[in-house]
Amino acid sequence: VHFPQDIRGAYAGWYPRHSDEAIAQLDRLHAMGCRYLVIPATSAWWLDYYEGFAEHLENSWRRLSDEPQVGAIFGPRPPEAEEAPAEDPAGRAAPEAVAVT
Repeated sequence: VHFPQDIRGAYAGWYPRHSDEAIAQLDRLHAMGCRYLVIPATSAWWLDYYEGFAEHLENSWRRLSDEPQVGAIFGPRPPEAEEAPAEDPAGRAAPEAVAVT
């Protein structure tokens, strides 16, 4: 599934204006149950361009895999107490994983 995405879950066709926008979308997807973020090598520039987003991933998520020629996979840090996923206002289920496109 694409990241960022529109309200239907399809590729949004744009990049976030700044890190806070990317973080807000990732946090929304995570609250709905998304557990992994894949950043392919071709999208690794995100971690340089969106410095705050990269910092958020390093502090709030954990890097599960990092292969410079392939990409990186992030998963959430284990929570203190497991919370139930939030519901999407459109009623769609959250993807288990999203990929930066």
